[in-house]
Amino acid sequence: LSGTNLSSVNFGGANLSGVNFREANLSGVRSGSITGTPLALPAGWSLNVGYLVGPGANLTSANLAGVNLTGVNLTGANLTNANLAGVDLTGANLTGANLTNVNLADAVLVGVRSGSITGKPRFLPYTRALVRGFLIAPGADLSGADLSGVNLTSVDFSEANLSGANLESSNLYGAILSGANLKGANLRGTNLEVAQLNGADLTGVTSGGITGTPLYLPSGWKLVSGVFVRT
Repeated sequence: LSGTNLSSVNFGGANLSGVNFREANLSGVRSGSITGTPLALPAGWSLNVGYLVGPGANLTSANLAGVNLTGVNLTGANLTNANLAGVDLTGANLTGANLTNVNLADAVLVGVRSGSITGKPRFLPYTRALVRGFLIAPGADLSGADLSGVNLTSVDFSEANLSGANLESSNLYGAILSGANLKGANLRGTNLEVAQLNGADLTGVTSGGITGTPLYLPSGWKLVSGVFVRT
């Protein structure tokens, strides 16, 4: 089946032993209870507990609880009603995925890439959030994310990559930004009351009009009249 257009095909319960899917179009495919191991799959695709997992996959109601999906590419995938409890999504790409009613309880989201996510998950790990289509979690990859003008009270951004992100006029009251990469980020007009910025990288950050007093600041920085200044 190399190079074949298999868009939206239902492979549920199929035996795929030795099948060659190299360069095939698997966008929208449904699966589950698959047996056998394919000879080859298209780039970005894998077979996990009987499911074909990859960009644009239809994983509606899939049970992937506890599965290791490290680095998986789920851009544009439909995960409606899927069970991803305890899944390791370290370094995964969920940009444009549909997460309607998804169970992400206890999932690992370190380094996860997102944006343009649709739908509201049923459960998220504690202190995690879905804001403007972005999954926010400790260690998440939020580089270049537009999170301007939103309420991010007490959100945990610790160790997250926020380089180049736009946080202008957002409410970061009590937010945890410990160890976060804020290189080139826009923090103009934010509320940083009791925010934790210890260990954060503020190189090239845009500031001015910042309100509130952070609980912690990174070594070598101070906040003067709403502007970040090196000491």
